[in-house]
Amino acid sequence: MNGYKAFYNGRETDIHADTLLQAKEKAVAFFKPPKSKTHMVHVHLCEKDGEQVTHVAVD
Repeated sequence: MNGYKAFYNGRETDIHADTLLQAKEKAVAFFKPPKSKTHMVHVHLCEKDGEQVTHVAVD
């Protein structure tokens, strides 16, 4: 199970799920945005198989 951080409208939460899609669905259920704004829920991988994942911006 992987760890994800979900964001919506200035709020955030930690989600544990096997896939990004499952994490997004759990985040939408948690934040309960209007159906027209579910695309505004963002989910990012933070932990994979117990190991921290670091995201690096590249030019």
